[in-house]
Amino acid sequence: MQNLVAVLGLVLICLVESALTGGKRCSSLATGVCVSRSQECPANYIEQAAYSNYIGCYTLDKICCTLKVSTDSTTTTTTPTTPSPTSQPQCGTSSSIVFDRILGGVPTAPCDWPFVVSIRSLLRDQTNIDLSTTGPACQGVLVDKRWVLTSAFCALAAGGSIEDTSYVDRMLVVAAEYNVSQVDIDPSTGQPQEQVIRVERIILHPDYRFRSQSEFYPFNDSVALNSNNVALIKLAEPINGKCSGVICLPTQSEANNSCQGYDDCVITGWGFSTELFEGTPMELLGARVKLSSRDACDFLAERLGLTTVRPVGSLCQSPVFQNTDSCLGDEGGAVMCFNGRSWTVRALLPFNLCTNNKYNLFVTDVHPYITWIQNTISSN
Repeated sequence: MQNLVAVLGLVLICLVESALTGGKRCSSLATGVCVSRSQECPANYIEQAAYSNYIGCYTLDKICCTLKVSTDSTTTTTTPTTPSPTSQPQCGTSSSIVFDRILGGVPTAPCDWPFVVSIRSLLRDQTNIDLSTTGPACQGVLVDKRWVLTSAFCALAAGGSIEDTSYVDRMLVVAAEYNVSQVDIDPSTGQPQEQVIRVERIILHPDYRFRSQSEFYPFNDSVALNSNNVALIKLAEPINGKCSGVICLPTQSEANNSCQGYDDCVITGWGFSTELFEGTPMELLGARVKLSSRDACDFLAERLGLTTVRPVGSLCQSPVFQNTDSCLGDEGGAVMCFNGRSWTVRALLPFNLCTNNKYNLFVTDVHPYITWIQNTISSN
């Protein structure tokens, strides 16, 4: 009983600490104001796009405006305490508006999620690889201009086997992807806005059990399939499109804060949107989710008797709306959380059949793998 009280006390402390250390919002900026999307920012104000969504202004119909930085000595505007748009973070900038669901959900809009990439696999009996000879297999997220973070399951599902050096000839990565059934066109130029990139190398986390897609079958051990379920894909060339961008990795201080849960998170994907597997969406779907702190997740897994079915390196997530979840085909996608300034990848979507009308509790926590991710990128 004393142990239970101690754990409950820790969780309560974490919840209070989370409430006190929540991310900034538009109204908490020194000069931040929210105005209707049907209006323009007031005179001498400029839109802060990173805050112009449900997170910054709490509703979808408003934008966030802050005072411009003065460049004229005769102008008496006050310099905001936050950087101007030209000095926004190099990672994590998105113009997204968040939608309700991914299972049975509605599409996002082109360029909403510049970090998300589609990972395509060579179709059966095809040899020459291009968009017409491949199909969408899963997804990943850009953490560098030449590196995609994804799940190891996704990498093997698309590439086959890392023991076979020809796996790179069976995969394509499409940056700035929106509709997976066609080439997305930039309406301002009439040219493709997406970038089709060959794969140079796949690196699975050394503790992932599998090395070949053929080892997966039958799908009867989700714990093994999703334990240490992390991989990096090196692209043959860097991203360069205006609708492509890099998401932020969490800092060590963010990652080490086991008390902090994350309510402002989003998942995306092209996977199945119904439990009956009757078809996949062509356009990218988005959904809101919440991440629990590690301490709260440990407590929850123990109380629910799920410790034996919890994958190694996992974290707890839950939908903001009922029956919102990832599904087959969404593997490797990022759980993207907004920290008040930029989007950060906090977790990865696991292999999930999304059956029995229940959401999957566990996703792959990025925190235990930050050092491996950084070292792998720097040494390759």
